[in-house]
Amino acid sequence: MTEEDDIDGLAAEYVLGSLSPAERGEVEARRGSDAALASAIEAWQVRLGPLSEQAPGLEPPSHLFGRILTRLIPTARLQMIDDGHLFMVTQPVETARMIEAFLKER
Repeated sequence: MTEEDDIDGLAAEYVLGSLSPAERGEVEARRGSDAALASAIEAWQVRLGPLSEQAPGLEPPSHLFGRILTRLIPTARLQMIDDGHLFMVTQPVETARMIEAFLKER
């Protein structure tokens, strides 16, 4: 595999969004000083751009975010406030104290 192949593969992964946040940051930093990488990224964006335009925009179901949070933090209690915002309690005693202090200030 040549260096050109490595740059092209890295650019493809960057555009597809399959890099880790750390790797993505490294590519973004390198992109400014590496003309070959910048060119390869642009070529992949041009190549893949039409695909994203063809795909319809999908809105995830409103309950999905709550389910994800519940799985990630199983000890939390998730409440939905009237306007649809989610409120997560992970430390109820500490939260109650903060709310109480806040209400006393008013």
